[in-house]
Amino acid sequence: MTRVLVQRPGFLDDLLALDAKAVKQVLAKYTMLETAPEPDAKTKVKLDGRTDGLHRMRSGDYRIFYTYDDEKISLWGVRRKTVKGEYRGRKGGDVTYDGIDEVEDDDLDLDIPDLAPKKTFDDWVQPVDEQTPLPEAITIELLQALDVPPAFHARLTSIDSQDDLFECPGVPEEHLLAIDRHMFEEPIDLRSDEPELVSPGGVDDLLRYAEGELVGFLLRLNPEQEKFVTWAATANGPTLVKGGPGTGKSTVAIYRTREMISALRAAGVEEPRILFTTYTNALVTSSGQLLRSLLGDDALCVEVRTADSLVGSILGKAGMNKSRPNASKREVIRTATLEAVGGTGNALQQAARARTIERLGRRYLFEEIETVIQARGLSTVDEYLDAPRPGRRVSLNATQRQAVWAAAEAYAAALDGAGLQTWEQARATAAALAAAGETSVPSYDAVIVDEAQDLDASALRLLVEVCAEPNRLFVTADVNQSIHAAGFSWQAVHQDLRFVGRTGILKANHRSTREITEAARDHLACGVTEDLAPDEQTYVHTGGPFPAVRPLADAEEEADLVARYLKGATKDQRLTIGSGAVLVPDKFVGQPLVRALEERGIPAEYKVSRDFELSDNYVTVLPLTSAKGLEFPVVAITGFSRSNWPHLDGLDGDAEAEALVKARRTLFVGMTRAMRALLVVTPSSDDSMLFDGFDPRLWNTA
Repeated sequence: MTRVLVQRPGFLDDLLALDAKAVKQVLAKYTMLETAPEPDAKTKVKLDGRTDGLHRMRSGDYRIFYTYDDEKISLWGVRRKTVKGEYRGRKGGDVTYDGIDEVEDDDLDLDIPDLAPKKTFDDWVQPVDEQTPLPEAITIELLQALDVPPAFHARLTSIDSQDDLFECPGVPEEHLLAIDRHMFEEPIDLRSDEPELVSPGGVDDLLRYAEGELVGFLLRLNPEQEKFVTWAATANGPTLVKGGPGTGKSTVAIYRTREMISALRAAGVEEPRILFTTYTNALVTSSGQLLRSLLGDDALCVEVRTADSLVGSILGKAGMNKSRPNASKREVIRTATLEAVGGTGNALQQAARARTIERLGRRYLFEEIETVIQARGLSTVDEYLDAPRPGRRVSLNATQRQAVWAAAEAYAAALDGAGLQTWEQARATAAALAAAGETSVPSYDAVIVDEAQDLDASALRLLVEVCAEPNRLFVTADVNQSIHAAGFSWQAVHQDLRFVGRTGILKANHRSTREITEAARDHLACGVTEDLAPDEQTYVHTGGPFPAVRPLADAEEEADLVARYLKGATKDQRLTIGSGAVLVPDKFVGQPLVRALEERGIPAEYKVSRDFELSDNYVTVLPLTSAKGLEFPVVAITGFSRSNWPHLDGLDGDAEAEALVKARRTLFVGMTRAMRALLVVTPSSDDSMLFDGFDPRLWNTA
């Protein structure tokens, strides 16, 4: 029987903490496990008194900890044997215990029990009177041994507690955790929830990683994911893979890229050109790293970028790229648009337009113009009169649509006069250039579209057009996570987007615990079940604490609770404070919250753009709408009592219901960014149905 070898991130951390000689010694045993992981009563033994099947293998003075089943061997960690009850993973193995003799492994095995029951939200938020002191001082010599750059030495040598270490701002997490592992032995059990990673090059990749030549590894595919890597690859149309948050859609897309290259070369395309699109620049960076790890030199065949960067490139080459209006400029242009449209036409037409605009409201009107007319590239009033509007609950008759069209024309003229264009206009223009075969538009042998639910119709149409053949288009999506796009029909976007017989569904969630995801799914569907029906899911991580929801109105109490929660939850999981994130409605809440957290000893930074990147050990505070595609072990969602989000003022009836559906989807995305711990703080006096649906059977509501 041949099993695949996978590594948990903790094993890779331990490997980096060893010197070069020890790395080679440990890896010499690595491949032996592939065919013979079973206990042999000498080199390999099963640890007694445990429920997780943990085994230990000798490798000189080191011990490799692993589990195995019929499909895989999973490496958990490496420890150097020292004294009874301790396996140490200190760099270089340079710890000595004078006067204490070594003991046999059988005795040591008895001293690695299962962990105590996991803590819950109520434990995390309890005030902590005493800090955990470091067992030894942080010295320059120690930092040099751990390869911590000199730029961080001054701030680290002044730290004398584990709490201050985890909360030290401005130092990358990898260095803080290396110091922590030196000071305190990390329980092996904490690695049971870590993902399993694959090194395509086996031992060679691990050596390259230990020597700093390889950035990272790919997530291991389970059988469900493996199926969709090659599924329908030779069909006569595009393939769609759907799945909820954490099901590995992006990982499948990365492996599908390798399959595309292989299929294209088999078809005679010697140098395939593939476009891989994802939603944010941060995801472009991480996807590019993983593709290079998987593909090696073949990564040169793949162009990784966002759809909007492709739009900007096409328009730039065509000399048609204009600036996008910022929020304040957009509002000025909208005001001018309403003034202009109000004075055109005869009195009857003016009255009809005024009634329509009053009925829809300013915000809904321009949302209709941008997401329906501009985003779909509708060029005539007749096209708009005939256009379906899935996801738009407010019905519009012909007269009302004509009024909206008049406003759309005035809006387009005002933007053009200011030398500006919305992103929706830019995407539609690029898609039109692609459909016309303009030379400024590149062509790709295959296109991979990750997270397609957040692309508007024109962006999707563009990606279809730049793909040489429909059957070389691979799309992943989860419509229940959609924030930026209203509901739509794939076929209505482009005639080549027909997925009948070529739609697969991923069901196993690898990211968040069952407790977090099921609570989020239940809240998503509450009250609007006819629109939101998440697919069934199974879970890799179960048994975590219930997510918590607490109603609060006072900003100080809110900041206190969030600060205690972030400290308690991250420390309990042996994570730095930078592993936490706080999602808020907008910057008007987020920026004051950053200051409040700083006052409570929590280093924090506010982030907003799609150019999001993690900072060095700061809690990330960011808008809910910027959280798409990100994940954090610990998440708090808060700030609603000081914001009018989701901006329901002036909306009623179907328009209000539509906005609530969108807001509930947004909350669902935010909730499912949490991997291990989630807190939602709701307004204590708000009666909006948005904050209904926290079932006490799924949420900690005490």
